[in-house]
Amino acid sequence: PTGGPVVSSPAIGVDGAIYVGSLDGAIYAISPQGQQLWKFPTFSAVWASPAVTQNGTVYVGSIDKNLYAIKDGQLAWSYQLGNCGFSSPLIAPDGMIYVGSNDRKLHAIRPDGKAAWSANTGAPVDSSAAMGPTGEIYVGNSARAVLAISQQGQVIGRFESGVPVHTTPTILADGTVVFGADDGVVYAVHAGRLRWKVQTGSAVKSSVTVTPQGTLIVGSDDQHLYALSAAGAVLWKQRLGAPVRGSAAVSLEGNLFVGTEDGTLYGLGPDGRIVSAHKTGGALTSSPAIGPDGMVVVGSQDGKVWGFW
Repeated sequence: PTGGPVVSSPAIGVDGAIYVGSLDGAIYAISPQGQQLWKFPTFSAVWASPAVTQNGTVYVGSIDKNLYAIKDGQLAWSYQLGNCGFSSPLIAPDGMIYVGSNDRKLHAIRPDGKAAWSANTGAPVDSSAAMGPTGEIYVGNSARAVLAISQQGQVIGRFESGVPVHTTPTILADGTVVFGADDGVVYAVHAGRLRWKVQTGSAVKSSVTVTPQGTLIVGSDDQHLYALSAAGAVLWKQRLGAPVRGSAAVSLEGNLFVGTEDGTLYGLGPDGRIVSAHKTGGALTSSPAIGPDGMVVVGSQDGKVWGFW
């Protein structure tokens, strides 16, 4: 167990090690067997999810206004964000790190911890960034917009959603940007124009996951998990009995794993049929992750990190 609720989603390294933040203010490294490998304290709660590189460097933001780079439990460097860090880092193929902050900026940070640039987003950013097929960066903000930003830090596109966007955009192979918003709508935008939208019954705080078959999976506060086609058709929806805030994890076989606010981790088949349900001791707003051995790992607000086969 950690010393506080876990709302951070786990990140899993190539060696199977699990990295997660806690509201107790620390970052934890946990072995696939559930043993604590190390603990790194920050100066405030860690809401953001970590990102881990191939060599095991862990990047994570804290409410103490810093982004940390941690290697083997030791500080490599820290970068001052200017305000609270709720956004999880995006690591680009060239090693550049992109992270949003409540200082109304998207920061681009080099692997050595030096600033490359910061782009003004016009409003606080607590969602994570995503990279498009030609290298542009997409990020939502609390001022009712999703922005497209070039690799040089210039805002090159903007789609007005009309409501705050707290979810991470998902980029499809053709460059379509899909995201959920507080009005309960899942939007698909291409080249800055609305392609389609799907209305759910309540706010969408869950980011969209794409299955190996190309199906879009997203949860809603209306207590349902939705499966959508790339053209915006509702293929199925499954009632789970509590709001779905975390994103689904998808196995190579297309099986789905998602948590709900009543503390249940559900397993579903590709057709949406519920095949398993495991109860934890607290709400699950953390997104599950699947390890290289197939174990499903999720953080709970009971202060524990759970692993299920």
